[in-house]
Amino acid sequence: MDTAPLHALPDDAYYRRSAPKTTGKEHFHLPYLRNALDGLPPLRAEDLLATLTRLTAVTVADACHTHQVTELFVSGGGTRNPVLMAMIRRELPGVPLRHSDELGLPSEAKEALAFAVLGFLTVHGPARRLPDPVATAPRILRVTCPTVDG
Repeated sequence: MDTAPLHALPDDAYYRRSAPKTTGKEHFHLPYLRNALDGLPPLRAEDLLATLTRLTAVTVADACHTHQVTELFVSGGGTRNPVLMAMIRRELPGVPLRHSDELGLPSEAKEALAFAVLGFLTVHGPARRLPDPVATAPRILRVTCPTVDG
């Protein structure tokens, strides 16, 4: 496996941010990927997918090492990817990798349950302090959804 693409991708500042963090298509998208790999030899589609899968495993393992994780519970669609799970296991020898189902949190329902909790907190209003510099006073977390006309 050519590791040059793997080394080019984690240079992004996102990977150095402290948890909790989240992002999606607004940051990681096809033009981003093309820019990150600019100047490297082109990759076949299957090699690119293998590289991105390995990147996922490496970044998960790096976060686990940073926080001295001794047991990892996984959930979401990636848990059905045997290649990804094998790569994470190789990156984290000695760290048991378990499914969130064992905790009563069905892997496929993670996002639905998270939004239910967020909705509950929106209705019932427990304030939470957001990290500085975002806010200096407790705020009620709210979920807003744009309306769809038509």
